[in-house]
Amino acid sequence: MESCNYYGLPSEDMLQEGYAIQWGAEGRNDLGRMKALGANAVRLYHSLGLESEGSHQGFLDRASELQLNVMPGFHSTEPNLCDDFDCFEFWRDATLKGFEQGFTADGQWHPAVSALILLNEPDFFEHDPLCKGRGAFCRVKAAISALDGVLAAEDFAGVAPGRVHLTVTWSFAMRTSIDDVVQGPGTFGFQDMLAVVKDPSLVDYTPRTPLSRIQSEFEKRWVHGLNTQSPWSFVSEFVSQHYQKYDNFGNLPWFIGEYGANGQDEDVIISDLTSMEERAVDDSLFLGAAVFQPLFSKPGSQFLKAQT
Repeated sequence: MESCNYYGLPSEDMLQEGYAIQWGAEGRNDLGRMKALGANAVRLYHSLGLESEGSHQGFLDRASELQLNVMPGFHSTEPNLCDDFDCFEFWRDATLKGFEQGFTADGQWHPAVSALILLNEPDFFEHDPLCKGRGAFCRVKAAISALDGVLAAEDFAGVAPGRVHLTVTWSFAMRTSIDDVVQGPGTFGFQDMLAVVKDPSLVDYTPRTPLSRIQSEFEKRWVHGLNTQSPWSFVSEFVSQHYQKYDNFGNLPWFIGEYGANGQDEDVIISDLTSMEERAVDDSLFLGAAVFQPLFSKPGSQFLKAQT
């Protein structure tokens, strides 16, 4: 996987037909430019759940035409959308709305869709006042209930999963997994999912979808994910060591959802990208990375580095 991240304003849902002047062939042709750069995938944010209107099919059709895999993300920055971090209803309804907006074709997910990013860095929920100091409980309950909601929507609408994988992209902050087994950046979330899918009662959650189905879909479709600004050499070594130590985290593959390279020079970035591509070819458990774009709307180091 060699992906670009795609994010915009004033609306953060870039799949809307109103943005076709940017991503479409007759406009700025952003998707075509990504393909020309060598990308084979595009990661998006807020594609489901933002309640934006209009069809999303044009974006997906254009991506399919270019053979770009689309990884749409759910709107997941507001914990208050969930009932005490039980996100089942919101994620179910967001998925059903997506089906109405062009995310399906011939009874299954649109062929351009390769993965759904259920949540982006939900570990930061622990800092939200709604979490009330419960730490890992909040992120893990949100993750298992969001997964439950998506599966319930597929069942209700009769939409077959096809090739669509499921993931959560965790931050690279230092944390401990919900079961106290794994400590470290990113990989805490890998263990979180293994633990809670095995036993949702860890977060006092009762699935609406039969647990056996959740476990089956998890085994078949789950991909571990993390975001990072750290050098690839460190990330690669650290995650590899944890895969060896913790039984390959269920023998499930992983990917980098945001390769930030914050503050790195051109030579380092080129070396990292080359090394990641080689690793993805040789290692069936590493799928690749999505290159994170500068966010000019966001204060802090990302903005400053983008200006220099």
